[in-house]
Amino acid sequence: MSRVNKLRSLQPSYTLACGSFSGKAFYFMKLVNIKIISLFIISYSLALITMTPLSWVLPLVEPRLAPLGVRVTQPQGSLWSGQAVLMEQNLGRVNVQWDIKVASLLLLKLPVDVELSNSNLALSGLVTVGVGGPSLANWSGYIDDKALRSVYQRYRATINGRLQLDTVAASMSWGHQLKEASGSATWSGGAATVPVGRSARTFEVPMMHGDIASDENAWHFVANSSDGQALIEAELTREGMGTVSVKSAMTKALGLSIPSSGENVFKMSQQVF
Repeated sequence: MSRVNKLRSLQPSYTLACGSFSGKAFYFMKLVNIKIISLFIISYSLALITMTPLSWVLPLVEPRLAPLGVRVTQPQGSLWSGQAVLMEQNLGRVNVQWDIKVASLLLLKLPVDVELSNSNLALSGLVTVGVGGPSLANWSGYIDDKALRSVYQRYRATINGRLQLDTVAASMSWGHQLKEASGSATWSGGAATVPVGRSARTFEVPMMHGDIASDENAWHFVANSSDGQALIEAELTREGMGTVSVKSAMTKALGLSIPSSGENVFKMSQQVF
């Protein structure tokens, strides 16, 4: 067979191979184009959402906050990055600033850096809403006694001091299943007035420091005195039962002589969720 005939005999297979390669290349380019277009649409949609002015969204949010006793005023910025003033019945006027980490939206997470402040508190940390549930991370700052007034006034008591939080973190599922919790809290100490019978007595509450921890059963918090004695213990189980215990060592720290048959002088449990 001549050389020309050999080339002619190879031409159909060569043409078939070229056609197969061209088809695969066309399919690949089509697939790439679809992904690029999809990514562009998603990115453009996220940009529109995050850059939406707060004044447009506020009418949708206010009806949901009203039953909680919260009112939003002075909104500035966008959903992506902005600030507003929250009026809450117990905390009063609270300045709020936030900044959404937009890149994480592609991972089906909504992480938001949040700062809360007024004359009685200053807190900052990360709030994340994801498919698995909400979480808090790296929350630090302080809460003064006046911000807790609505709590202690229910018991006709007054307290003086500051609660300091350090890198507090907690997470749970949408079904209220508790996950991890960590961090620490410190109470500065100060005078406290509580009703005793028909009169009121004032005590000097010592400084307390406690760590937040979690295991497979519950979240735990133990507040210790400066010499390491447990004064208060708190627990929230995965079934939603909360328990607070005041230890006998607390009565000694306050200079009280209260008969006690065990390690606790007070213990209360309540279903939280």
